[in-house]
Amino acid sequence: MAALASIQQAGGFKFGIAIKLGLLLAAFGVLASGLTGYYTYHATRDILIREASQDLLQSTQVLGRRFSIMAGEVANDARFLAAMPRSHDVFGTGQAAEMSRQTLSEEFRSLLSVHPEYFQARFISAQDHGMERVRVDRDVDGLKIVSGLDLQEKQHYPYVYETLRLAEGQVYFSKIVINREAGAH
Repeated sequence: MAALASIQQAGGFKFGIAIKLGLLLAAFGVLASGLTGYYTYHATRDILIREASQDLLQSTQVLGRRFSIMAGEVANDARFLAAMPRSHDVFGTGQAAEMSRQTLSEEFRSLLSVHPEYFQARFISAQDHGMERVRVDRDVDGLKIVSGLDLQEKQHYPYVYETLRLAEGQVYFSKIVINREAGAH
């Protein structure tokens, strides 16, 4: 308004009440538009954040349920394999123990063939420093039964020594790590 008064005094431009009221209403309109846009932006952003948070929470819950179900299925597979009558016959030496190891190897191979998400199946003894008795690996060429000197001691890994502390029928889930050992893969 001060600029308008100086223009009127200097050059003689005379603004009538209609022009002044029009400029005032235009300024009010621009201010109202700006405030409405600002409010709409924040309200819409809050709604989108709330909806995205709910979607993320729901997705996480579904994923958690699926992971829990899959972990239960893995535990059931481990219990099933441990309860098989042949699994206790793999210890020792001789023809009977070797046949039991071969039979268990074929059962592990069958398990891996129907579960492509499994990378290995191992039967590890609590004796002899956690020596593997049976191991089947998934390799780029298919499934490979590992035997002889390629079987390894595993007692120094938590998935062995922590499992040995559990009661019969319980299953230990180790941390998920990258397998860096040498072998069939």
